[in-house]
Amino acid sequence: MKRTISIEELKNSKCNTWSVKDNSVRGYTTKTTSEIRIGDKVVIDNYFTEVKEAEQGGNIMTKIRGGAEMKRLHGVEKRMGVDCKVYANTPDDAIYTVVSGEKNQVIDLSEENWEDDDDLAKLIYDRLD
Repeated sequence: MKRTISIEELKNSKCNTWSVKDNSVRGYTTKTTSEIRIGDKVVIDNYFTEVKEAEQGGNIMTKIRGGAEMKRLHGVEKRMGVDCKVYANTPDDAIYTVVSGEKNQVIDLSEENWEDDDDLAKLIYDRLD
């Protein structure tokens, strides 16, 4: 599994310094967020994670989790009123991943019906741990 993070996500994180893979004896060096470049590999959760360009269009973000592409749902996040990120697993839009802090929760809504983002936000909110 290839781990990636966008340069925009790094800039928006609360972390100011990163361990970045290099060819030194130690295998990594410490850099500030402003020194990180696309293609660098930063350490996140003890794994080297490749830094990629931010997606164009603003609301589509590709993450690799079990081979699924994930689309971020900003409208649903705003309606939930909780500090979290909501992703729809595409092409199966009935499976959602909610990221809150360092916790990820997968929510299966394949048995549910909803008409709009308000309904979807309520369904997801009601299932949060």
